Amino acid sequence: MKNSLIGSGVTNFGWLSAEQLVRLALGFVVSVALARHLGPAGFGAYAYLIGLAGLLTPLATLSIDEILLRNAVRSPSTAGSEIGTAMLMRLCSGAAAAILLIGFVALAGGPAGVDVELAALISLSVIFTVFQSLDVYFKAIERPVLFALPRIGVVLGIATVTLILIKGGAAMPSFIALRTAEAGLLGLVLLFAFLAYRTTSMRLTFSIARIQPLLRSGAPLLLAGLSIMIYMRIDQVMLGQMSSASELGNYAMATRMTEAANFIPMAMHGALYPALTRAHAAGVVSMRKAMRHYFDLVTILMLALIPTIGIAAHLVVALYLGDGYMAALPMVWVLAVALPFIGFSVARSAYLTLNDWLWTYPLTTMLGAGLNVAINLLLIPNFGGVGAAVATLVSYWFAAHGSCFLLPWTRQIGHEMTKSLDPAASFKRLLAYYRNVASDAQT
Repeated sequence: MKNSLIGSGVTNFGWLSAEQLVRLALGFVVSVALARHLGPAGFGAYAYLIGLAGLLTPLATLSIDEILLRNAVRSPSTAGSEIGTAMLMRLCSGAAAAILLIGFVALAGGPAGVDVELAALISLSVIFTVFQSLDVYFKAIERPVLFALPRIGVVLGIATVTLILIKGGAAMPSFIALRTAEAGLLGLVLLFAFLAYRTTSMRLTFSIARIQPLLRSGAPLLLAGLSIMIYMRIDQVMLGQMSSASELGNYAMATRMTEAANFIPMAMHGALYPALTRAHAAGVVSMRKAMRHYFDLVTILMLALIPTIGIAAHLVVALYLGDGYMAALPMVWVLAVALPFIGFSVARSAYLTLNDWLWTYPLTTMLGAGLNVAINLLLIPNFGGVGAAVATLVSYWFAAHGSCFLLPWTRQIGHEMTKSLDPAASFKRLLAYYRNVASDAQT
């Protein structure tokens, strides 16, 4: 078991991170071009609609991917029934989320440029998340390359069309429509890949008997997912209601610059989860070692990105976006400091799921979301986007790390995170670990 975490995960991490890196790199380039094209106010209206869709995505997906992946690894024979059932459940929940999105805009409105018709258009992207269930199959058999490559092709195509529309002077609704089209195409690619590469024994079926177990197991993760999206997206919604569209546009640009790094913890999670499952089955000591290496990797990678993102943001604003986005720079630095805690949160979710401490995750994330909203209410009126960034940083830290010390069963994992926050110690442990891996490979 000593080498399982690294040995089986490196290739999968490579493919998953390659897809995420291409998507986020292109997304960043397109976002910068779009921000310049639309200006702070127009980009703020665009970000408001995208933020609403993101806020409701956990409700649409029911946040059961981790449960599906765990069950598919443990019991491949029932994976088809679970995935098929999950897809039908998500079709219903996605429709409900779309109705909520449209209703919210109809009642509460938003920045200038936001209307019910655009809300209805972006709500379709929420419904298309039904296809997301299918990537569980490829992750469970540790063959993410089968869907990563075609999805990269879709992202490249959409990015090209977006730049063409920008050059042609298209208005904001065109880009909302393109965002919805991208969600649909990414879903269809997953469907075609599944139909082409599934094994003969893998058939999607629907089972009423599986609905309740999935809902019961997924309920805490759903609450956690909603809480996470609250402290990731509610700041944009609150800025749209409490501040100017230009301030929201600057904040949205700052989040785009920092969220470009989020592919690392998400790709690590997808690649390493099967190995973590095996480490958990091997016992407490094996699992603790695996999580320590996981936290060390997160720390080193995410800390290195803080100055990288900050310097890159200054260059982008100075060389391309111009003075209209200068206010985004202090927001970027505050949000970048939160990156290690985003990584810790994703890593800790695997630990809690494997130990069946499923209600711990929503409890801590709900506390973090409540803290985020409270700080936003205090800081946004006086500090605008910088206040929202501070609220996000504090809530990320509390939900991922600080809250561990409130609960007896998470204090040990909290101490492991604290140890990993020392980058020198983390680097030494990782170096020793890789040396052992290389030595074992030679023997």
